[in-house]
Amino acid sequence: MKTDNIIFFYPSKTIGGAEFLFARLANFLMQSLNKKVFYIDYQDGFIRNNEEFKNINFLDFDDEQKIDLNIEGTLITPISNIYRIKDFINFENLDIHLIFWTLHTYNLIHVMPDPKTLEQFSAKANRFILKNFCKNNYNVFKNLLKQCNQFNGIFHMDSTTYSYNKCIFEDALTAKYLPIACKTKTLYAKSGNVNNNEINIAVLGRLCQEKVMPLLNIAKYYDKFKTNKKKQLHIIGDGECRNLIKESNYKSINIIFKNTLLDNILDEYLINNVDILFAMGTSLIEGAALKLPVVPIPYSYKKFDLDKFHFLFESPRNTLGTSLSEYKKIAPYKLKDILELIYKQNKKSEIGTMCYEYFKQNHSLESIANELLIIIENNSLSVNKYNIIKDKIGILKKNKNLIFRIIKKWSKHREK
Repeated sequence: MKTDNIIFFYPSKTIGGAEFLFARLANFLMQSLNKKVFYIDYQDGFIRNNEEFKNINFLDFDDEQKIDLNIEGTLITPISNIYRIKDFINFENLDIHLIFWTLHTYNLIHVMPDPKTLEQFSAKANRFILKNFCKNNYNVFKNLLKQCNQFNGIFHMDSTTYSYNKCIFEDALTAKYLPIACKTKTLYAKSGNVNNNEINIAVLGRLCQEKVMPLLNIAKYYDKFKTNKKKQLHIIGDGECRNLIKESNYKSINIIFKNTLLDNILDEYLINNVDILFAMGTSLIEGAALKLPVVPIPYSYKKFDLDKFHFLFESPRNTLGTSLSEYKKIAPYKLKDILELIYKQNKKSEIGTMCYEYFKQNHSLESIANELLIIIENNSLSVNKYNIIKDKIGILKKNKNLIFRIIKKWSKHREK
């Protein structure tokens, strides 16, 4: 049976939303639904050494050697592994089934030629660049995606990840969703504001390029907001782009860096110190599960100027992170409006409850685990079929196209 063994493949030494998603699903499937679950991770992997997940059955992974897998069941992994999964795993049992899950808009872009170049362009521009100047690799990926999708082997975390990749790879993909999940909390936000003399907002997430740019946009408009209250900005997370946040740029904001907080420590900090949470992806539903007012933010690899926002419950069901162009279509408020709803109209509890209801209906572990089991039953992408597909589509080659090299050089110059 395809549900006899469920194997999650995401070895990682990094703290991130996708890591928590896989591990919490594994825990829930094992403990609440009595499924036999395995998690492939490094011996010093983040999930493997987290006390919350000590009861999961772990299989050892090492970058220097493929792992042998000789059991029946279904393996779930990010879609970035769709071409290279056999570089990591020696499938001794060809009846194992495969599910590739898109967990980031750029999961596929990141395994295409020169992802740093492609990140700077829109989906339409990338489609043109890849189709014309990276023909071989584009066609290999498109054919692989199309055929794996036909066997119900590809699912998307939300409409943004789907629409972006659909634009690039056209008819290779269809709208099949498996939303991300978060565990139900035992603690909830206070109904009133944490301090009547202060405004306390937070941005939660890893401080990488695409998340720091929207943070800087928020800080700019927050700095302009006129109030007699002390303005606090809690930045929860760490990463390689922390140095882009210059406290000296903001005259009226007190910035509080909290680095990475996890599990109950994060929950308690948010409950006791924050009235409004700004985030994307998994961090959004972490806040919503606490009954906090939660505001999604768009991703961007470049600085932008946009005074438009909306609450989580105003998002379409399958949207946890959007591009700037998509975000503008569903964002009715200025930052000033968001702040006044909470601090002048005292709607923290009301808006927090609506965000919580959105979480329960769309992202609880129970609902997503049950969706996953249905997906597994309907999946027919065995390793044997995958091997046949891979043998027919050709191989990836180093891209030597002159025009692509010119585009790459130009994009580097523009970035500076």
